[in-house]
Amino acid sequence: MAKAVQSGPIPMKKYLFFDAVNVDNPKKKFVEFNQELNILNAHEMELFDSFLELIKNKAFYHSSKVSKQGFEMLKKILKFPSEKVFPVLDIYRMFLLHPHSSEHYKVFENAIEYLNILIGHIKSQT
Repeated sequence: MAKAVQSGPIPMKKYLFFDAVNVDNPKKKFVEFNQELNILNAHEMELFDSFLELIKNKAFYHSSKVSKQGFEMLKKILKFPSEKVFPVLDIYRMFLLHPHSSEHYKVFENAIEYLNILIGHIKSQT
């Protein structure tokens, strides 16, 4: 009789909720992938760091806003190759919790562009 193989993270001992905001692990993986792919330059990486600070500080959501450069940087990193996009999608999930995130969906053309990028990642995985 075969012995059952037990996996480390299953069963989950701690639930992960959608509104959990921990940017450290996705950031670490993102930086690793960015060094490999060279998508963001040094200035854009500084912008990325300030963007992460903005989404990490939930206590200031009521008074903080994402800059135009932040939205452009977000669009750029969402175009990571599908096999390496998972830390970006986790950061995007955290960004969607920010009240100002809806700004980039208010203009129809912007919304379609973001949704097409996201759907493209889903299609590439099927």
